[in-house]
Amino acid sequence: MFFTSNSSLSTGKKAWLISETFQPTSPSGRCMSFWYFMTGNVQSTLNIRIRIPDINKDEYVWQIKDTNQASNWQQARLPIPVISHDYTVVFEGVYGAKTTNPIGGIGFDDVSFTDSSCAILPANAAPSAQPSQRPTQVTGTPTGAINCDFEKDFCGWVSDTAAQIQWSRNVGSTSSIGTGPSGDHTKSGAGGYIYMEASSKSSGDKARILSPKVTAGTYCLQ
Repeated sequence: MFFTSNSSLSTGKKAWLISETFQPTSPSGRCMSFWYFMTGNVQSTLNIRIRIPDINKDEYVWQIKDTNQASNWQQARLPIPVISHDYTVVFEGVYGAKTTNPIGGIGFDDVSFTDSSCAILPANAAPSAQPSQRPTQVTGTPTGAINCDFEKDFCGWVSDTAAQIQWSRNVGSTSSIGTGPSGDHTKSGAGGYIYMEASSKSSGDKARILSPKVTAGTYCLQ
């Protein structure tokens, strides 16, 4: 997944990527892991939310902002708290403050879960605030493999065609100059990843992708 900054976006605009609905966690814990990058001069934010529709709750559990990593992939982990209700995981990219000639973007790759607890990574990713706006849940149940490195295809993950922007699979650098990584994380740049192209889009446009159905259990997303 990847989205870029451009001059048509307004400060605070968001892109959401919502998982399918997961069943309650067990006391043994669940860990989510993924790789991410943030680059450019826009001071954007990448948040992970846990959304629990049954009790109308939305909570940040991981947050990184204002980080220019020069397109280097960084590993992230977060513990999924014990939850007694069905829930979804939401990736949220937030466009930062306006600047002259904005360039940059946020991306992530290689999302997975394990049946264990884990410590938050990086250590400074503990959120400092809670969300004031909830993304809309998309209906539908894709089928396929939940673990995906996006090397050959989407592995059963589905881009929501009702959204204004679609997720695309890519190998190598993105088509927009000065945005995105030079390649994926898994195969030292030679493999595939998915991204969202934000150039020439309108403020508030969204892109959503749904995971395949996940069998009930305790997992860690990484």
